[in-house]
Amino acid sequence: MKQLFTLLIATFILSLSANAQRYTLDSFDVRTGLGPSNPSMFTPFGNKLYFFATDIVNFDVMFETDGVTAPSLVGNPSSTPKSGNNAVGKAAVELGGIMYYSASLSATGRELYKYDGVSQQVLELDVEPGTTGSNPQNLTVFNNKIYFTTKVSGIVGIMEYDPNTKILRKLTDKYPDTLTDEFYHNAAGFFVVGNKLCFTAKTSANGTELFEYDTIADTIRLVSDINTGTASSLPHALHVYANKLYFAAIDSAYGCELWSYDGSNAPTRLTDIQPGKHFGIPYNATSTRVQIIGYNGNLYFSALSDTTVNPKPMLYRHEIATSNTTLVYDNKNGIGNQGPAINFIIYGNDLFYQDKYLYYGAIWTYDGTDTPRVIKFNNGNTVTRSFYEPTIFNKSIYFRSESTAKGIELYKFTDSVVGIDDVKASSLTSIVAYPNPTTDNVQLSFFVKQPMALSVNITNIKGEVVYTKLRQRYSGGRNMISIPMSELPAGMYIYSIVNDGTVLNIGKIMMQ
Repeated sequence: MKQLFTLLIATFILSLSANAQRYTLDSFDVRTGLGPSNPSMFTPFGNKLYFFATDIVNFDVMFETDGVTAPSLVGNPSSTPKSGNNAVGKAAVELGGIMYYSASLSATGRELYKYDGVSQQVLELDVEPGTTGSNPQNLTVFNNKIYFTTKVSGIVGIMEYDPNTKILRKLTDKYPDTLTDEFYHNAAGFFVVGNKLCFTAKTSANGTELFEYDTIADTIRLVSDINTGTASSLPHALHVYANKLYFAAIDSAYGCELWSYDGSNAPTRLTDIQPGKHFGIPYNATSTRVQIIGYNGNLYFSALSDTTVNPKPMLYRHEIATSNTTLVYDNKNGIGNQGPAINFIIYGNDLFYQDKYLYYGAIWTYDGTDTPRVIKFNNGNTVTRSFYEPTIFNKSIYFRSESTAKGIELYKFTDSVVGIDDVKASSLTSIVAYPNPTTDNVQLSFFVKQPMALSVNITNIKGEVVYTKLRQRYSGGRNMISIPMSELPAGMYIYSIVNDGTVLNIGKIMMQ
């Protein structure tokens, strides 16, 4: 018996050692010493990672890094725009080899800027002339256009901008009621379902509910008054997976539960984790920490374990195929409410997220079958305090965290068994081009595990490029691209889907 116990202890120690050898944690001391650099708005662009941060001299300016060398300033800090460190939702996107982002100068206030990776950062749009600024936020790319919100004197505007034609349109005029700034607290961007952009907004008649902009009909409408009347359902934690929108919302009969919307039919409630009016999924009016992610055909999110005064949020799984909702793991070990699992990201083939380990923050990993486990790094650490804005770049995860030695800084987490080709190739699946053969347009449908920047090229049999879909970032889940083919001669064409110069998929299209 003693020998068996010794063997089990040895096996456990070896597993921790293997875990530590597999995962490495590095940090970049952007602001030398204890002062925090507060990096934010991580944006992979070209072959570098861009973000805003503060060093010893410059406040909240743009930095770049290739992941090997130390981050460096972009441009002249005395004349470059600042992020303002109050970005809401997605504040930077890429379209057609240009990065567009929300930033401010004293002369313009916060407006939309752009950067091509070489030249100086320049003002792209001055929506609200003067020093006030329009405060563009929640940037989203769809069909080669940029959609974003503005906020002037408490009134929210939804804008559509075409960088090619330089045409800017205000879409909120298409809805009869005024959308207030509740949009800012809950939307975190627009969410694409088919040809529609879904978002949350607040009106005097319906409270805060789910809305959509139909890009074909050019209309804005209330999707559903889930919590009827002026009461709000407060849709939050919006996430698109397999071409459906999933979110948490409140109604008077069931409390806060998981819902879905397919872009056509009325939203459907999927769970009743705590039967009755109890909140199955935690909601805090001042927080957007609760999150949902799709992974391996299931949805993962934090839900409350019971209906006591101090319930524990734990990791749950909703199986889309069976509609079953089950507890994945209770990592609280009898300890009270410590905060939900947040900041999900799919890296390689595994799910990573932040949750508590005893009383401290840690990065957890889950492969969908075994018990979730805490990451132990090569330096022996499990505690990282936080795992904010996790972003995949150059086969590593970059994120913002805090240590007693360096303050809030940029960190890099690498899994030694995940190569860059593994991350890319495993992220793009289920590619279908239809109708094929065709006499008109072709719909290219594909599935990505996590957000990816992709471009599509169409070439003829001579190798000549006849059409290019400019590089843009696609959300995790099912996506669709419409490729115009009606003007092309009959024959065979080749499509290629490309990420950062790497061809991820090639297929044939027959034009009749």
